[in-house]
Amino acid sequence: MSRGGNIYQVKVQRPNEFVPAGIDPDSEIGERYWEIFNKLSPSVTNFLVIVDEDGKPQTLLSGGRIQARFLNIGSLNMGETRLWGGAEPMKGKGLALVNDPGDRKFVVYNDSTHYVEMFQRENEWGLKGIDGNINKPIFSLGRKLDKGVWKDNNVIGPFTIENMWLRGTNLHLSGGQLNYSYDGHQVFVGSHPDMSTGGGVKLGTFMLSGGGYGGISSLKNVALIVSAPNDDNSYAMAVTQGMLKLFGNSSIVPGVFRASMTGSNPGITLGNEHPNVICLHGTGDRKKVSLYAGMQIGKCFFITSEDSQGFDILCSGSERFYRNGKAYLAVQSSGQDTVLVMKVDTYRWTACQLPVNWLGTWNP
Repeated sequence: MSRGGNIYQVKVQRPNEFVPAGIDPDSEIGERYWEIFNKLSPSVTNFLVIVDEDGKPQTLLSGGRIQARFLNIGSLNMGETRLWGGAEPMKGKGLALVNDPGDRKFVVYNDSTHYVEMFQRENEWGLKGIDGNINKPIFSLGRKLDKGVWKDNNVIGPFTIENMWLRGTNLHLSGGQLNYSYDGHQVFVGSHPDMSTGGGVKLGTFMLSGGGYGGISSLKNVALIVSAPNDDNSYAMAVTQGMLKLFGNSSIVPGVFRASMTGSNPGITLGNEHPNVICLHGTGDRKKVSLYAGMQIGKCFFITSEDSQGFDILCSGSERFYRNGKAYLAVQSSGQDTVLVMKVDTYRWTACQLPVNWLGTWNP
């Protein structure tokens, strides 16, 4: 085929038909190929034209390069910006390499809401898996543009990855701390809990080498530190059921509640939150110590008076002291002796004195 004084070798592939080179350009079929040739306007001397059922040119192979709006190679299909196998992208099962403007990706898909993609877009990039909800990936690794700032966009199931944290709905994990929450409560397990921020309940330090912290001497070795706000609504540790077993080489070091009581018949009420040792002091006459009803069985108090002034200990509600088979609302002390009271049943308390007259005193 000649054009502009040049000779061109043309091969035209039609559906189910192959036409060799050397077609007479003056024949009917030659004129048809010449029309196709003019539309493609190639600048090389050898090329392959592929036309559709209607004779419209679709693909041009020239100089080792293919230009096509659609091409089928084996089980793969090629469009202008896509190469895919199986169903068309996102319309059934298949895989695709997509080079659409603003959406470049490699994607394996079942349909438009079930797929895995490695992608780059104007506002995000990374790796993502979708299983039914395109707004809630089952996993995502990459970055996303948020108000002009690129931020991590990392998700694994119910967890997100943010800087050094792996975060779930109720669980946060970092290299040095575990934080979990339940029903509005938070617990921290970490290499060194912060016991001074906002009064949050914290479960701290699993360690066998000490450090001066929270009032604990740097010379002490501590396996576990627990801390909670110092109020009646917070507990550093609670056992709600079952036994707390202490062996022979274990001990509990309780605290001391020092109650200042002045005036006539001053009173305090003791509950589960109070330590076992109660020290009364002040000028108050006939101090009144009430025991809150409903404390757990086994709760006991050692009650002493610094100034050796008399005091009364009173039960509340239906609870009573039992002595010699009889029930009493209160027990009395002259103030000279320490009194031990212990709850032994749901409504029963027992009391005894530790006589001070057995104890001698002297000054060096």
